[in-house]
Amino acid sequence: PIPSVNQIELHCFLVEQEIIDYCKSKDIKMEAYCPIARAHEKARNNEYLNMLGGKVGGNRTWAHIMIRWCIQKGFIVLPKSITPERILANGDVFEFEIEQHEMVSLQELAKEKLRCSWNPLTTIWDV
Repeated sequence: PIPSVNQIELHCFLVEQEIIDYCKSKDIKMEAYCPIARAHEKARNNEYLNMLGGKVGGNRTWAHIMIRWCIQKGFIVLPKSITPERILANGDVFEFEIEQHEMVSLQELAKEKLRCSWNPLTTIWDV
């Protein structure tokens, strides 16, 4: 049977387009884990992400922009936090949109290929 959802590390710094295209062709939804790249310094300190956070207002941050990018791409988003304030803040992404030209610019960050978690394609499986 074909799965309904494929959960992979997915954020604007890591876009596995071949996997995304395959899943889309099979009507498999993409679920983004690590959508804020585990708060990696490259994400936290990215000038463009921080500028967009300030532009949309409402005390939004680079993390809001990364989560919203995933949503606008049509991905299911799974941000993780154990901090109650951050859990609430992670949901504050539905009252703004990223403009199309900004989405294109954010897509350029994928050239970084910033992987923050394990890679199932290179892991030796003990099966």
